[in-house]
Amino acid sequence: MGVVVGRLGELWVQTGSATSFTTEACTQIGATTTYKITSASKRQWDSATTVSVFEDGASATTPYTVQYPIGRIVFASAPTTPVTVTGEYYDTVQVAYATGWKLDLKTGVFETTALGDTTRSFMATGLVDWSGSFERFYEDDTWAALVAAGSTPIFKFYEDAPSDRVWIGYGAISDWGVTVDVGELIKENVSYSGKGDIFYIDSEA
Repeated sequence: MGVVVGRLGELWVQTGSATSFTTEACTQIGATTTYKITSASKRQWDSATTVSVFEDGASATTPYTVQYPIGRIVFASAPTTPVTVTGEYYDTVQVAYATGWKLDLKTGVFETTALGDTTRSFMATGLVDWSGSFERFYEDDTWAALVAAGSTPIFKFYEDAPSDRVWIGYGAISDWGVTVDVGELIKENVSYSGKGDIFYIDSEA
């Protein structure tokens, strides 16, 4: 898909173990069939824990998919309301700002050309990989220590300010280093790889 470049970004990490939540209320997003957990502090779900979804108090029968990094459920059709959800979430803390970032999105593509076709045809299989890098001014090694301790980084990359449009996903730090130039501020350069899908949303509210 190519590269998306932006100026503003944040790095968050989980703190401690995942905490359970039970039949938490969900809010519909506009006129869509997407619902988000209403409590903003519980939107980074543990992807290792199966989320249970309920329609009007009963287990959901409408097909759905779960978007763990942003605490959302996407139904195939309109569900029976109210929608509630049970699972586990991470408390998170912001540990770094990015002064510039790059996100590389890759999709799987395979050829579907049939014998005798005069032109080639292809089919996309969806997002298969995402990675990139970001830069930040050096402050301290707090976030690096948290990452080194095994905390899961949660990347939030904003396309511009004051826009609310943001890419959010779980990832892993693959490489980092410090740049020190005479007469310049100390900077850290960080490379990362994504875990699971990354999501593009209009607002975190």
